[in-house]
Amino acid sequence: MANFLCELKPGHTAYAIWVRLLSMRARIIVEHFEIASDWDSDLTALSTAEGASYRFSPSWDFAWDEVLNHRIENGLCFHHRGHVAEGYLLAVGRKPIRLSYPDQRLARLQLAVTDQFGNEYSAETAAVVERSSNRHESRLANQPFPDREAMGLRGSNRWSNESRT
Repeated sequence: MANFLCELKPGHTAYAIWVRLLSMRARIIVEHFEIASDWDSDLTALSTAEGASYRFSPSWDFAWDEVLNHRIENGLCFHHRGHVAEGYLLAVGRKPIRLSYPDQRLARLQLAVTDQFGNEYSAETAAVVERSSNRHESRLANQPFPDREAMGLRGSNRWSNESRT
């Protein structure tokens, strides 16, 4: 799965970041996530009606079961050590992608998730810049993303190569 940034209407950017969360201890609840770029740190998590597709534009949508937003919004529970949750985190920014990031190049992002105790776990990742929302089915879709980072949620507020709670 790939990470994407896509320009929507003027001044708006869609963020689609694939994560894999792996619990390193039991009874952790992920309650919140944030995505930030170096040009925009005030993103809004995308929401939808229960069971409906998440949609950035008519040509760019995600199936309910491939997105973690609603699970985190409802408190993503890791009941047992070793529990895994993977899917997209989707958000919208109100600032355009900087022109210094050309089409099909990587842009660095920061990710953070917060558990029920207020512990924040953060990591850096990268996403492919898509300058047109009409190209959501680009040649990069469904290709492995070599720079993808999974989040490690431990108790130490460190990220590893896998997401662990």
